[in-house]
Amino acid sequence: MDIWNSLSEEIVTAESVQKFKEKLDKFNPVIYN
Repeated sequence: MDIWNSLSEEIVTAESVQKFKEKLDKFNPVIYN
């Protein structure tokens, strides 16, 4: 839950799953790959 809460609103409100994944990778590629 802490990880989800640390995400920016831009990531959480991404318009598609693909966009969410892209933004998540940019947010912190080491943790989420």
